[in-house]
Amino acid sequence: MRVAIVSDYFPPVAPGGAELSAYYLARALSDRAEVEVVTTEFGATLDETPFPVHYIPLSGVITDGRYAKDPRQLFAGGVRPFSRKRHYIEFGRALQSLTRQREFDVIHTQQPGADLASYIAGPLIRAPRVTTLRGYSLLTGRWRDDAASAHGIGDRRGGGVRSRLRWWLPRRAARSARHVFTVSEFVRRRHVEHGIARDGHSSALFNILPNTEAQPIESAGVARALDGIEGPVVLFAGRLTRGKGLHMLIDSMPLLLRHIPECRLVVAGGGDQEPFKRLAGHNLADYSVRFLGHVPNETLLGLAGRASVIAAPSLHHEPLGRIILEAIAAGKPVVATPYGGTPELIKHGKNGLLTESADPEALARLLLQAITDRGLIRSTVEYDQELRRTVLDPERTVSRTLEVYREALAA
Repeated sequence: MRVAIVSDYFPPVAPGGAELSAYYLARALSDRAEVEVVTTEFGATLDETPFPVHYIPLSGVITDGRYAKDPRQLFAGGVRPFSRKRHYIEFGRALQSLTRQREFDVIHTQQPGADLASYIAGPLIRAPRVTTLRGYSLLTGRWRDDAASAHGIGDRRGGGVRSRLRWWLPRRAARSARHVFTVSEFVRRRHVEHGIARDGHSSALFNILPNTEAQPIESAGVARALDGIEGPVVLFAGRLTRGKGLHMLIDSMPLLLRHIPECRLVVAGGGDQEPFKRLAGHNLADYSVRFLGHVPNETLLGLAGRASVIAAPSLHHEPLGRIILEAIAAGKPVVATPYGGTPELIKHGKNGLLTESADPEALARLLLQAITDRGLIRSTVEYDQELRRTVLDPERTVSRTLEVYREALAA
């Protein structure tokens, strides 16, 4: 069976959760099927992979070999990728040509741009299409994020008539797939409720864990990031936004420092640091917070291994953040809010602590417990090992994925 994993972007460009998850899936499947990746070309490519990667050029891309944290940096005039109709057409035509040349049996799209491009080219491709939905973009104008609204950060997925029209065709593309994978049961249920996925043709399948054995914990990047830090480390990883609860986490640090003065918060992720640096300075905890900006994935995995606790206090429904998987891979307790897919893997008192209280005091109490409770630390190691043997076993994910591919071919 020859499978095309089709993704809007792919490492090393835009190495976010979706891109890394697509990479880990392709790598895991390559032992059991003929896997090839199709993605867009932004001038930065992987040197060695266990599978072929086909890079499709798009109009207006500056291909000068730069590594970008954001693909928009490589577009002339700051054009957002896939914001123009011609980009979908270009991608779809190239995918159709590759499908004919490479004789792909199944197309597995990983992101909305790739899904829509393959849908547009569908009559010419003919190979059955499976898609993975990693978030809530297709629910724009239809679903209210009640957690976000309750915490006063607004409905992330509201939208008027224009927004609904914009997502009309991508929704049709998702509905037409032979099977829809989602990254958590919470995400699957939301899409079933709104008619984008069907119960009999959809599956919640957790993303594959990172291979921590391949990444040395004591890397130079980790050493630089933690230089001078001798006490416990609270790690936050993600885009720097209020929706991720970073402001609440920073406000919790003075309370935590009363009990553990040498504790430090390490913040890794892209976004505007200045508002959060000002907040840290205002509450006199600035010396206890270290902002790293965007870091390579191998450095992030090393930081997870060195952290005492992973903080994920999102104030909206996370589909299932990669930092949760990275915490489980490292066997570290997670302090998080019980929204979205997080409670499907993080169980209160077993491998982490969950709080619905959006206040720094409650968060500080749980962080303190996660750092000092030896029973929880031992339980986390044991419970995460069990998760890795069962629901997060890569072989389970590969077997289920191949089963869906065979069903799609037989339909």
